[in-house]
Amino acid sequence: MADVTRTPIPQKVHRWQGGPTDARDGAVPSVVSRCYPWLFFAFAFHLALPCLLKAEETTADRDADICKSVIIALEQKHMGPAPMPSEFDQAVVDCYLRKLDPRKMYFHQADVDRFRQNATDLQRQLRRGDVSWMNDVLSIYHRRVREYDAVARRFADAELDFTIDETIDLDFPNKPYAVSVVESHDRWRKWTKYELLACRLPGETMNQKRRRMKKWYTRFFNQVVTADRDDEMEDFLNVVVKVFVTGSGYMSPKTVDSFKI
Repeated sequence: MADVTRTPIPQKVHRWQGGPTDARDGAVPSVVSRCYPWLFFAFAFHLALPCLLKAEETTADRDADICKSVIIALEQKHMGPAPMPSEFDQAVVDCYLRKLDPRKMYFHQADVDRFRQNATDLQRQLRRGDVSWMNDVLSIYHRRVREYDAVARRFADAELDFTIDETIDLDFPNKPYAVSVVESHDRWRKWTKYELLACRLPGETMNQKRRRMKKWYTRFFNQVVTADRDDEMEDFLNVVVKVFVTGSGYMSPKTVDSFKI
């Protein structure tokens, strides 16, 4: 039998900027070694960028999708579908402001005039999924709550004159909004006196009532300024649904999940 000599297959040698490297030694070329961390982070950022951009759009897109779905359900898929009532825009304004500020202590008349003027096309806005009107109302509402939280606390600590013969209007649905900051402050002063005189618990002292009032102010303030977006959308769309058809309502996904066992 012929003697066959096997010729070894030469290993391929890669030449990089850092010099020759034998493929058998498993070494990483020096330039790649130095650049690897930067390449990794660049690649990771490239993958994450669409997610980051999407995250910025998620809330607005999600709000729009929910709003459009609710309007479609009301106009086309409700058991008694009907067109929006002609007074829909102003009815939503009235109901939503009453929900946010039932005692008319926060909004000014100028705020309400602005809301009404911007709501003349509210039907079409909601059909497009545009909730900018709600966002504008909430923006001013949060600002007013911050302003009058300080005012309410100041009056809760103040030595008020209970000898003055004056009255307070408790007919909130028919009561007009304040036209000035001075009038709003006076409403808070009278409301504080009313709370201290007429709303104390049996055996509760004036100072105890003052402390309880300030605790309530703290809870209310935190509830407003830290409100979850789902809760804000639920409150607004509930008003929209109830104005459109009595006896119906809207629950956010979070509320629906809370009912699951």
